[in-house]
Amino acid sequence: MSSSQLFDLNRFAEIKQEQQGVSTAQGIRYRSTQTQSVQDLVMDEHPVALVYNGLSHAVMMVTPVDLENFAVGFSLSEGIIVGRHELYDLEIIKNLMGTEINMTISARAFAQLK
Repeated sequence: MSSSQLFDLNRFAEIKQEQQGVSTAQGIRYRSTQTQSVQDLVMDEHPVALVYNGLSHAVMMVTPVDLENFAVGFSLSEGIIVGRHELYDLEIIKNLMGTEINMTISARAFAQLK
């Protein structure tokens, strides 16, 4: 794939419409002694608070897509829950400060978390 194909400006609008969490940004490309104004794709990142049974556990900077899968994967990989059966409820709340993922987990998992 040539560099002209990698930075095809005509594809920016299409990609932006196809994918959430992607924005365009102006930049300057430096090559040897020349500069060029360019438009490029960047991933959006937003603060997301993970809250278990009302207790804020962590705030992560994430691309705001597939937040439910992110929350479940984080909970499993951190050992907060041992299986999906310990996650009773999950609610995603967006506000001006960012996003909050409120989860209700089993008493066993919450006691271990504290």
